[in-house]
Amino acid sequence: MTSAEQLPFPESAPGDELRALSFETLLARLESTISLLAEGSAPLDELVAAHQLAAGLLAEAERRLESLKARADELVAALKT
Repeated sequence: MTSAEQLPFPESAPGDELRALSFETLLARLESTISLLAEGSAPLDELVAAHQLAAGLLAEAERRLESLKARADELVAALKT
């Protein structure tokens, strides 16, 4: 997997595209992007694009997890009252 067409998204995936993905799809795309980076055999420009994509995917995953944690905390607090 060394061609730009095989990246899980175009080189820069807009935030709306990331937000539209299910969490499971987001994680799968992150895993495949990390695999491409771990291979290290792609041209440098593709590796840089994959790194940027992975950073965006990770940021979106962290944002969602933080939101879910806040909701869980609210539910726990509501149960205690």
